[in-house]
Amino acid sequence: MSSQGLAVGISLFFALVSGSGQAATTVAHGVIQFRGSIVEATCTAGGGSGATLALSGCPTFASASSISARGVEPVPTVRALDHTAVKVKLVTETTGDGRYFDRHYSLNDGAGKPLRSGAYLVTLSYP
Repeated sequence: MSSQGLAVGISLFFALVSGSGQAATTVAHGVIQFRGSIVEATCTAGGGSGATLALSGCPTFASASSISARGVEPVPTVRALDHTAVKVKLVTETTGDGRYFDRHYSLNDGAGKPLRSGAYLVTLSYP
């Protein structure tokens, strides 16, 4: 093999190797997007005894939640809803396996006495 043929062969070799090396190092640019939500079971609400509200099986992240209640009246005509002050007081709290908890709340009037009748909107807000 002549030196000229050897030089051409080596040049061809390096051209092929460097071309494939560049193709392997090409970085693709793009955007990765995530959509959706993390779904956790909510509390089970039930009536306790007297003027209490029972929330059972609540996930532990809800322990820092805030709760409020307000009285609502049927509206026979167009007028504002009754915004009577309702105080929500935590009565008992139990935790199970560390993932869930149960709470019982008492609904009280402005004087602190348990409510015995009426319709109330209870709002539980998670952080």
